[in-house]
Amino acid sequence: MEGARMISQHSRSNGPGSGPVSSPVSGPGDPGSGEVPCGDAAVGALESTGAAAVVRRVVEQLDRLEPSTARYLAGLAFILTRVADADHNISCEETRRIEKILNEYANLPEAEAVLVAEIARQRQQYADCARSYEVSRELRASATAQQRRGLLRYIFAVAVADGTLSAEERTAILQIASELGFDRDEVALAQSSLDNGNA
Repeated sequence: MEGARMISQHSRSNGPGSGPVSSPVSGPGDPGSGEVPCGDAAVGALESTGAAAVVRRVVEQLDRLEPSTARYLAGLAFILTRVADADHNISCEETRRIEKILNEYANLPEAEAVLVAEIARQRQQYADCARSYEVSRELRASATAQQRRGLLRYIFAVAVADGTLSAEERTAILQIASELGFDRDEVALAQSSLDNGNA
């Protein structure tokens, strides 16, 4: 189970986090709401419908990933979750945007994207500053030129997925961008591209 284990452990801090934790996501996805669940609710929906075999199959697919690919996906999911959690409220819109990025831009099948995003969200809750910086540094070193160009666009896309860009999210973006080796001009260009609908 090397691929899935790497994704799970890559975003883990030295503190607690070996088991499931309570979800900070609230709102859409509650039973009877008629909306598509996200986060813990999405995983719970699979389990409640007797689809544990689906989860096992997804884990098996993750296990077949190359170690370098698993590390990149774990790092990408972690920093996207980090900016989404900057205001201490990861919305369903932000969660789905992370899943969409993993699905469309990282070529990760939808079911695997949901699981990777959920692992990153849970690990983010325990990560300290040192661990967060370590993940950014590893991602900066492992990303290809093409992957690196997309990182800022993805970060901004997640931050505004719920229709707002809070001061906390803006601060997190600047910090993460610095850790990834981007300067303020590159950050401004990425935001301008997003404002113009080119993200």
